[in-house]
Amino acid sequence: MSDALTTVQALLARVKGMDADRLLPETDIQSLQLDSLDILEVVMGIEETFDVELDPTRFADCRTLADIVRAIEA
Repeated sequence: MSDALTTVQALLARVKGMDADRLLPETDIQSLQLDSLDILEVVMGIEETFDVELDPTRFADCRTLADIVRAIEA
């Protein structure tokens, strides 16, 4: 498992108050029912952790955790 995936899992788990082990690369982000503040918190966490700039609209285009990881690594 990549560091990026582990970090995204941890961020989403913290925001949603769930176990990171339940978040798989193929997990559908819409199933997590993230609101706009959740998305902002996750995007900011990604940006701080990976020193990247990730537009929230680009995040919204991601369907799975694997898509988020690809956006980070792009």
